[in-house]
Amino acid sequence: MVNPGAFKGSRKEFLLSAKEEYSAGVDGGYAADALANIQRRYFKRYPVDLPHDEEPSAESLASVDDNAPDEEYKIPDENEITSEEYGRAIERYQEYQKTLTFRKAQIKRWFAYQYMKDHDIDPSESGVGNPYNVLLHKLTGITLKRPRLKTPANVWRCSHRVEVETEVRHRAESEGTSGKQLAALREKVAKELYHKLSEIEKIEWMTQAREEHEAATAEWNAIINAPPSTAPADRQRCIQGLVRFVQPILDLVSDATGLKTTFMAGGPEPAHDGRLNIISVHSGTTPGDVKMNFGRAERVRYRKYIVPIFGSFLQKCYTPEECRARALPREEGFESLETMDLDAEGASFDTFDLNYPNPDESQPPSPSTTTIPQPNQTVAQPPSAPAVTVPSATSSAPSQPPSQPPSLVPSPAPSPASLEALESTAAASQSEPTSDTGAVAKEAGYNGLAHDFRDAGGGDE
Repeated sequence: MVNPGAFKGSRKEFLLSAKEEYSAGVDGGYAADALANIQRRYFKRYPVDLPHDEEPSAESLASVDDNAPDEEYKIPDENEITSEEYGRAIERYQEYQKTLTFRKAQIKRWFAYQYMKDHDIDPSESGVGNPYNVLLHKLTGITLKRPRLKTPANVWRCSHRVEVETEVRHRAESEGTSGKQLAALREKVAKELYHKLSEIEKIEWMTQAREEHEAATAEWNAIINAPPSTAPADRQRCIQGLVRFVQPILDLVSDATGLKTTFMAGGPEPAHDGRLNIISVHSGTTPGDVKMNFGRAERVRYRKYIVPIFGSFLQKCYTPEECRARALPREEGFESLETMDLDAEGASFDTFDLNYPNPDESQPPSPSTTTIPQPNQTVAQPPSAPAVTVPSATSSAPSQPPSQPPSLVPSPAPSPASLEALESTAAASQSEPTSDTGAVAKEAGYNGLAHDFRDAGGGDE
């Protein structure tokens, strides 16, 4: 079912009419100013206190004066009303500000998404200028159209358009030609004028046609055989077109195999200050009336487990300096995927904080030693052993040490005091679960998260 979008009726018509203004602002480097002006005019027509699903009257819309001053929200004087009335007034003001902030962000996301759709790389667009077409050519062998050798008459015609059109208008008026017949008349006139040239001139135009074809073919071969551009702006364009390119491929794989599919990509996004962002695209849904793909059905656990694990891998691939080097200046006019409504397309977007600790750095240098973990820390493991989480207070008796997997080198049994501290910290860590990705990642480390997920069998904790 197609997502109807957040704006309908006259609201959507107003926003659509302002797309060109927003696009000009992005291209001119004043997108924030253009957006603020559009938002101002929007709230003149659709006040914050007007329900979002209620249409204003035609008279109300017609009476809007965009040049008139805007009305300020007034809070009653605390000294002129009772404390109860003042409290209710403050609550209404806070609700007003909350709705205003939400709606402004909603409008911003709408325009960013519309701009992306209008200016990103369309996978269906033909030509070697589209890097995804070059990729398909390399993967499937489907040949992109080579430049065609133009006829000398066509090459001559391109530089003599004014001469051709003048003669076409003259003949059309005298012969009464109009409509679809003009195309045939234009072709006839161009050929007649070209044939009036001398043989030497025709040879010159033939030579120029051949030279232009050779240059176009050389450029075509260079693009086909060259690696993709690494310029941040070019990479951002590819990132913005990634979902539209991958989605039909996943759908085809899912239909052909009967399997559910998920695609993940992560790394520095130039338009988001080079931050490590993760994009996932899904195909295949659950049965029933409410159909959900993997990203939507398992959003909480996806963020809690998958994002930190994949983010930890990305942290090993990109240094902070490399991420900053890929960042695009805001003046370039690109919008980050964070501002796009990717959920409407069935995709997921997450940002991974580079300040998250690297779990490998928390491991002691000696693989044969076992440390008493602090809250939510993992027991030290040899490099070849899987991570082991702290045992819960109910899984081991107070008088016996925690069990070790066979792959661990035996260590001396902890003292009773150490065991008591161990059980206390384990119980405290289990009694305060958290679903926040950043908090889990910071407190537990990614190896611990992966082990928790395996222990739970992929289920809820």
